[in-house]
Amino acid sequence: MKILFRVSLLFLVSALFGSCNQDGANTDEFAIARVYDQYLYPSELANLIPDNLSPEDSLSLAKKYINDWVRRNLKVIKAEKNLYGEDLKIDAEVRRFRNDLLIYKYEEKLIDQKLDTNVTETEIADYYDKYSREFLLNDHIVVADVMKIPLDAYSAAYKLKRLMQSDKNSDRKLLFDMAEEVDANYSFANENDWQEWTRIEETTGAKIQGDPEQFFKYNKFIDTRDSLYRYYIAVHDFRLKGDISPLELVRKKIRAIVLNKKRYKLLLEMENDLYQTASKQGDFEIY
Repeated sequence: MKILFRVSLLFLVSALFGSCNQDGANTDEFAIARVYDQYLYPSELANLIPDNLSPEDSLSLAKKYINDWVRRNLKVIKAEKNLYGEDLKIDAEVRRFRNDLLIYKYEEKLIDQKLDTNVTETEIADYYDKYSREFLLNDHIVVADVMKIPLDAYSAAYKLKRLMQSDKNSDRKLLFDMAEEVDANYSFANENDWQEWTRIEETTGAKIQGDPEQFFKYNKFIDTRDSLYRYYIAVHDFRLKGDISPLELVRKKIRAIVLNKKRYKLLLEMENDLYQTASKQGDFEIY
C-alpha cells in the first residue's frame, strides 16, 4: 500500500510540474525540475516523504523540497561562476574535510570495538594523588546540616537546636519528627555531601566573619535569621578556597580524564602500528 502511495505521489508531482524528458536527463524518468543542466527526478524525492502524511501534506512537502532544490542549485552555480579560479582551493578543502571525516569515523569505530571503558578506583586514586594540585577549590565548601524554621515556632526552635547539636541516633529521630510538626525544611548531609558555602550563604544569609579558616573552625553551629525564618547550620567539615578538592567532588572528572588518556593511547598505538606495518611492506616511500 505504501509503495502504491509513493508511486501515485511521484506521478502526481511529475504531472504537477508538467515536465518532459530533457536532453542529458535520466532516460528512465521524467524530470520534475531543472536548473541549467541539473535535473531533479521523482526518485530523489521518494525517501524524503514520510509515509504517515496525507496526500495534501505530502505534495506540499514535495513542492517545498523542489523549490529548495532549485534555490540551492541556483546559488551553487552562481558561486561557481563568481569563484572561478578558486575551484582547486575549494576541491582541496573538500578532500581534506572528507579525509578528516573518514579518519574520525574509523577512529570512533575502533574506540567502540577496542577501548576498555572500565576505570578502576585505583586508577582514579593514583591520578588524584599524582595531580591533586590540578583540583583546587574555587570556593569554600562544607559538609553541613541546614534547617529552616518558621520564626513563629518559638517553643520548638530551642529543642530543634539542641537536637541538631546531638550525635545520638535517638535524638536524630526526634529531630525529624519535630521538624515535620513545625513545617521546618531541612537537609542533613552524609559524610561526603560537600556543598559550596556560597549556596548556604545565599539561602540563609549566614556570613563569614573574619578569617574563613578561623570562622569555620570555631563556629560548628551557626544560628541566623531573617524576617520570616530562623536558620540552623551544623558544620561537620570544611575546605577552604584554594585547598585541594576532596576526591569525591572530582571523581567523575578524573574518570573522564583517565578514559580520554586511554582513548588517546589506543589511537596512537593504532597509528604507530599502521605506520610500522606499511613501512615493512613498502606501502609508502619518503623521497
